[in-house]
Amino acid sequence: MPSSAVPLYRIREMAQSTNEENLIPYQYYTSEAECNIEIKKSKLGGRGLFACRPIKQGSLIFANKPLVVGPRADCTGVFCSVCYISSDSCYPCEKCQINICSEECKFSPDHVKLCNFVIDNWKIKSNPQNNLDISNILIYLHFLILSENKKSILKIYQKDKTKNIQNQIKSLENFKNIIPPDQITFIHMIEELLKVNSFRIANSVDNKKIPLRGFYPLSAFLNHCCVPNTRNIFRTDYEMAVYATKDIAAGEEILTCYTGLLWCTPARRVQLYKTKRFWCTCSRCQDNTERGTNLSAVKCLLRKDCVGVLLPIQPTNPTTDWKCDMCHANVSSEQISTIHSVLGSLVGTIDLDDQFRLESLVLERLAKFVPYSNQIFVDLRFRLAVKLGFADGLKLNGI
Repeated sequence: MPSSAVPLYRIREMAQSTNEENLIPYQYYTSEAECNIEIKKSKLGGRGLFACRPIKQGSLIFANKPLVVGPRADCTGVFCSVCYISSDSCYPCEKCQINICSEECKFSPDHVKLCNFVIDNWKIKSNPQNNLDISNILIYLHFLILSENKKSILKIYQKDKTKNIQNQIKSLENFKNIIPPDQITFIHMIEELLKVNSFRIANSVDNKKIPLRGFYPLSAFLNHCCVPNTRNIFRTDYEMAVYATKDIAAGEEILTCYTGLLWCTPARRVQLYKTKRFWCTCSRCQDNTERGTNLSAVKCLLRKDCVGVLLPIQPTNPTTDWKCDMCHANVSSEQISTIHSVLGSLVGTIDLDDQFRLESLVLERLAKFVPYSNQIFVDLRFRLAVKLGFADGLKLNGI
């Protein structure tokens, strides 16, 4: 099956079937490949991507480059605005006050474009505090410098209207006399857009780049499932390629997972609500064993001789009791929350930056509360395997 780098004008044509915005077609991606997918209304809500014809497992369904890439909302520290390398050697450009790490980045087309926009549009002054604020709102600045043709595509996407303003947006208060009001209004609209449509860009553990996110014109229509039929690959140029993880029938919706696949149900559902504003009720979320994996399981602490595990009686109800699968005793959600708080504190003490072996004392404490099937142990094993795979002289193929 040929790969499909879908032209942006095709995205508009497909999206307009359920949206009455009259937008001017704009060729952003060029490809002669036949389109594998279409956009139409989804039973999951809003619009989704659907297969136009059967797609084989392992096939590339489509690839799309981001309109914009920038720091994630939780990004901290000093970094270069061009290469996104985290480094204390970064310094502010004397003209625009945006951080750069070298002369090469300073005179790169990307920085020159940003710099010229700030100089021409903002009343910027040489102030170290401004430097940090611009770093915090860098992703919105990238949206501001898009061409009008590219900005027009943003009208067809769903936006978050909950008014849950992030710290990056709050920092605009420092810029109220620097950034024109119409641009501040535009930035608020972009925040509503990113809350619903942005993707975290996978980052290799062996580089020093900050955590990034991107807005992908076609991937933005992918709906969520905790058991998706696709996987995403992010290439070095930030292009996002979507592959089928199973055979997909013609007319079937193409789905991705917005959270970590190895996360347990409570963690996935809370993250989905915090970031995407919905509570997932898919078949995996409704199965208290999560298809026999017991990722959420907590050890039964009611009887010393009990070797059972506690699982939620109603997994999609945050206040549900948890029940032991052996002695059948019930534990309240409040008690489980207390256990999770203790687990969070223990996990917070784990540092894999400079070691391959975890402290046995920490592992022993974790093992008192959760079985080895729990997501904490699964995640630790995965992180150690990946770290080992990227270690000098020990690299593993396929990691």
